[in-house]
Amino acid sequence: MNTSSQELLIVDFDRTVFNSDALYRDLYELCEARGISRDFLDPSLALVPPGNLLFNFFLMIQRSQRIESARIGKVVAEMQSYVREKGHLYVFDDSRPFLGSAIKAGWKVAILTHGDLSFQLAKFVGSKLSDLCHSFTVTSEDKWRQMEIMGASPIIFLDDNPKNIDEVKTRFPEALVVEVKRPNTKYQTVLSNKADLIVSRLDWPLGLRKPG
Repeated sequence: MNTSSQELLIVDFDRTVFNSDALYRDLYELCEARGISRDFLDPSLALVPPGNLLFNFFLMIQRSQRIESARIGKVVAEMQSYVREKGHLYVFDDSRPFLGSAIKAGWKVAILTHGDLSFQLAKFVGSKLSDLCHSFTVTSEDKWRQMEIMGASPIIFLDDNPKNIDEVKTRFPEALVVEVKRPNTKYQTVLSNKADLIVSRLDWPLGLRKPG
């Protein structure tokens, strides 16, 4: 994607436009409804390289030694089907209007997410947000590195992770960096040091400046 000379809105996926925490809770409940106790699901089994920091819910089921091997394939298929068919229900209610307004205003919208490629793609397909962004990128590296590849300036960057916020602002001081604090999510009580703006919803006017 060549975005040089174009203004770019870079938006995180999990806990910014998509309620992944709620999805995970419901996936655990679906497992329990099928007789798979949460005690059988060790979150460490969901972690994948590099650094075993990336999360894949489906792998947690596949790797469990406490689930009968004959059941694993069927349960994973049911989980994948649920994410594919119901994923759109976990998109925050303000996400679609916000992304649509950005595109209508002439912005290039790029969703940039950190995670396991296959699991992130499954959630994105289920979210049905493909018509509200120009690109969807999954990275296992620090986000600022991927943003250097995108090569766009000036930019607006939205994320819920304070680490990402501070790193992006350090490397792109001209960017408007927005920290998104959704209720009842992972980083709700942890603040960055360098955010230009902190919001709990994506409903402010995007007319901060018009492209060109």
